[in-house]
Amino acid sequence: MTIKGIISLETLYEGSKSEGKYAIIKTDDEKRLILYRPEHYPAAESVYFAAFAGKEVVAEGKEEREKYFCVETIALAAEQVEESAEIEEAESAEEPVNE
Repeated sequence: MTIKGIISLETLYEGSKSEGKYAIIKTDDEKRLILYRPEHYPAAESVYFAAFAGKEVVAEGKEEREKYFCVETIALAAEQVEESAEIEEAESAEEPVNE
């Protein structure tokens, strides 16, 4: 299954043993799913997914128990990859050339 959405990091389950910072994806159809990788506890995954926070991503995996999504692969959405490449090109054009 493929999903697309924006990732945020949120503290969930305050005051319980499960309290922690979780990676959440909000999909285009307003669904909110907690992300994790196989064999990893969802509350410990915020460090891995932090690089994607605030960005639109495309993730492959499977939905489990209605609110969890087990991520097999994840990448920035195409629009953001193009935008990032344009920024890198602009920055490299500004760098002085030593001869």
